[in-house]
Amino acid sequence: METIIQQLQAKGETLKDLRLGQSISIKAAGTMLESTNITGEGIEEITATQMNYIPIRRDWNNTLYDLLPVISVGSKTIVITNETSDDGAVTAITAEGDAKNQIDKDDAVSTPDMNKYTAFVKISKEMLSDIAFVNNQIRAVLSRRLKNAISTIVGTDLVALASNLATSSLTAGTTGSTIFDCIKAVTSDLEIQKGYTPNLWLFNQPDYAKAYIEANDNSTWFDTKEVNIKPSGLITAGDMLGIDTSLFPIYMYKDINISIGLEDDDFTKNLVTIRGEARLAYSFAGNCLNAMYKGRIADTITAIA
Repeated sequence: METIIQQLQAKGETLKDLRLGQSISIKAAGTMLESTNITGEGIEEITATQMNYIPIRRDWNNTLYDLLPVISVGSKTIVITNETSDDGAVTAITAEGDAKNQIDKDDAVSTPDMNKYTAFVKISKEMLSDIAFVNNQIRAVLSRRLKNAISTIVGTDLVALASNLATSSLTAGTTGSTIFDCIKAVTSDLEIQKGYTPNLWLFNQPDYAKAYIEANDNSTWFDTKEVNIKPSGLITAGDMLGIDTSLFPIYMYKDINISIGLEDDDFTKNLVTIRGEARLAYSFAGNCLNAMYKGRIADTITAIA
């Protein structure tokens, strides 16, 4: 330990002040402790590490936005054409001199609305610059909320459709009794009768869970078909919905874009506005109704028994 003599020697210059009637203090050096050697208003900030934020979970319906194909378009007006009325038939071999087979078809043309989806956040410039993760957080929040809204709106219109393949038209009897049996039987009928292969199946949450605890799961079949099976709160309990996603695209004119700027009294209040928006269209009519199956699970099981 440092002796009093050593401390006095170290205070040589200060000792001169004694002649002027000033006092000096001498104490022994001790162990430094956080509780005693660090003081002041900023003590709680010393060595603080700012962790990243913990985000809110994604809405379960927003997987629909990610699973449907997105087609970029360069105009706010698009024309969608469905081939219809495939009349006439190619029958027997045409012999020399015989009349040839005449066929024709029609086209149904539509122009779906290009709708805008928007959301914005107001934030102080100080908060935006003082908290490291806030900029990325707001961008993620705007993107997530827009995706959730788009998925809910698109999904609501999707599940409201009536498919052209009705339960009464199912022919692929499998003597099956499970949800997975329904998927395999309906896929067979949709391929043979309509020419499409459903690659996405949506179920209400309890039915989704039940499907995976039923015994007759043929994993090899599902691997070869590359089927996605998802839960969705948009599906009524007891219903099943299968689609060929290639016939249900989202036409994206302006993809989700995040921009920052000033509006109204932002400048005088030291605020900024961060905006997210997207412009898109979709058309659930025409031939896509041949690329889907919607029915009650119980009725489907009865039809394939």
